Amino acid sequence: MEESYNSRPCLPLINDNGSITATGSSQKRSGRRAPSCSANGRVHRLRDYLGNSLEPPEDWTPDEAGAVDDLLAIVSADYNSAATAVSGEQATGIARTFSRYPELMEGVRIESGDVRLNGRDIVVRLEPYTRGAGLHLWGFSCDLKTDHGKKFLIYLNTAHQRGAVAATLTHEFAHYVLWKVEGVQTPHNEGPLYRLSKRLRNSQELVCDSAVSLLAMSQGSIRRRHSCKSNSKEAHKRDIADSLDAIRPEYRMFVKSERIPFEWHVRYLTTTLHLFKLRRALAGTLGI
Repeated sequence: MEESYNSRPCLPLINDNGSITATGSSQKRSGRRAPSCSANGRVHRLRDYLGNSLEPPEDWTPDEAGAVDDLLAIVSADYNSAATAVSGEQATGIARTFSRYPELMEGVRIESGDVRLNGRDIVVRLEPYTRGAGLHLWGFSCDLKTDHGKKFLIYLNTAHQRGAVAATLTHEFAHYVLWKVEGVQTPHNEGPLYRLSKRLRNSQELVCDSAVSLLAMSQGSIRRRHSCKSNSKEAHKRDIADSLDAIRPEYRMFVKSERIPFEWHVRYLTTTLHLFKLRRALAGTLGI
């Protein structure tokens, strides 16, 4: 069961020149319906999959509960059926296009600034954003009006782990390719409120995430593992461990650190598992 909120996190305003304006401090979320499982149930299932490697807090916040619910949904989700909605040609084309611009990934190393591609109408703006929605804003893309015409702006929140920034960059670049090459209008993106488990029902988001998975996951690791079809607890535990093993260093975001809140350990793990299961399903169902 999903959460319901009386208010939503404050999103930043995008000015005509592409600058970011914070719109206030975080709003308190309320009006939450009963969670899909009890706090004790979440703890038991987390320990089933992770042992004691990720100790949950004693008192759950709605955001922490939502993060764990999303992880549990991804653990048990059927990615083979989701992958059939993906155009393998689109996903591989996007991945190849992204790989032609290594300066994009090099730009992920900076905390604040712009990255521009010669001959391309795209601007990547990197900036840490901790007000309002805070880390719930991974990044987004939108049109940018300039004196030289309309450009495509990708904003990345560098307050995240570097691997999360790289994954967001690749995902938003995929939207750019769909817009520029195929004329697919980028829809309004809910960003911080968009659960990964919901993306399995959105074909355009799945195509973009598929491009990320093709670049983020080691192909050799996927080939060794994509035949696993078991839905047992042991298989789920193996999927989690394998996802952390298969992800390439430049996309690694799940890093055990006392500086990272419990919620974000969970969300980074969920994203890693999502990309792994999607990459495995693409190999198993589409042969890519």
